[in-house]
Amino acid sequence: MKYPHQSDEALGAFFDKCALNGDMADFTPEEQRKLASFLRLWDIRAGQHVLEPGCGSGRLTARLASIAGSEGRVHACDLSPEMIRRAKQHGLPPQAEFVVESINTLHEPDKSFDHVVCLNVFPHFSHHPRALAQIARVLKPGGHLWISHFEGSDRINQFHRDAAPEVAQHMLPGAQAMRQLIAGAGLTWIGLTDIPEMYSLHAIKSTENTDNHGQARRSTENPESTDKHYGDIMPLLRRVTTPALMVPLVGSYHVRGGTGRCEASESQKLMGPIGPTLHRAHFAGADCSSK
Repeated sequence: MKYPHQSDEALGAFFDKCALNGDMADFTPEEQRKLASFLRLWDIRAGQHVLEPGCGSGRLTARLASIAGSEGRVHACDLSPEMIRRAKQHGLPPQAEFVVESINTLHEPDKSFDHVVCLNVFPHFSHHPRALAQIARVLKPGGHLWISHFEGSDRINQFHRDAAPEVAQHMLPGAQAMRQLIAGAGLTWIGLTDIPEMYSLHAIKSTENTDNHGQARRSTENPESTDKHYGDIMPLLRRVTTPALMVPLVGSYHVRGGTGRCEASESQKLMGPIGPTLHRAHFAGADCSSK
């Protein structure tokens, strides 16, 4: 995949203009409903450490800091000095820290974060492999990466094409390309839901994916394989029935040559009006499609 030749400074200047226009200052009512579902899915706990790259004006940071609590930490960074200036005006508690910083050059120590939350930002990373390598480095073993959007990839990509020249090439890669990027960073693919109403990708840093120097190992998993994946799928599917770890799975799944059924009722309770529309999900190497 070719990446646009765009400096962090130039992109930061573009989002400075967005901040001055009042763009992305808060969530719309529809976005708030979807965000509530994402927050349940992310299952961030009090005392945990969270990295939020591309934090913008801090509209999500406030919610993350409230969940993490005084014993937790939220490191929120953005390329736009104006966005960070506005974020700091919210007067958030000390567990929320705002820094003008690129995901490509994080200064955080290895194995620092329980979660990395990329909300509405992944297409804007200037180099996806480099960004994911940094994310893999700073995640703790067993830590979670969430790449989430309030719209599906087709809508996001079209919006960027139409929005402005500065972001016209900022694309969400397709599912196979994302699998390869995740594996290339040494992370373990858990699931992807990509429908018109939402995009949600989940990966983890496996405890087996770090060497003695704390560096992520590259996975050799075939992105299209349903037989080569980390452990049996059934323990992960059983997690779907727990409210704190609910993921939207609908339809049938296929793994290790067998088939089964993903019940929709609980995921519909979590996702509200979104649940019944889910028509495709990838979960730990399984292909789950509605019938």
